[in-house]
Amino acid sequence: MTPEQFLDSIRKGAPAPAYLFLGPEPFQKDRCRKALIEAVLGNSAEERENGFSLVDLHEVPVTAALDDARSLSLFSAQRVLWLSNAEHAVPRGRAAA
Repeated sequence: MTPEQFLDSIRKGAPAPAYLFLGPEPFQKDRCRKALIEAVLGNSAEERENGFSLVDLHEVPVTAALDDARSLSLFSAQRVLWLSNAEHAVPRGRAAA
């Protein structure tokens, strides 16, 4: 799916439970991230502050990020959990075994 197709699908209906953004263009990823946050959390600064979480998988284990995704928020009915550096969640060295 291209960034334009993603943006069209977000505008037309409810977002899917999960997305994986790949590609070398940070500008397109940022556009898609902003559209996803707006679609899920709206324009309220308070909802965005309470409902958006940025997790760097270089610093946090993927199991902890998944536990965070499973937990309910006390302050927001909707959540967007953005996982960055997802390549750190891919196991290294297991292919040879």
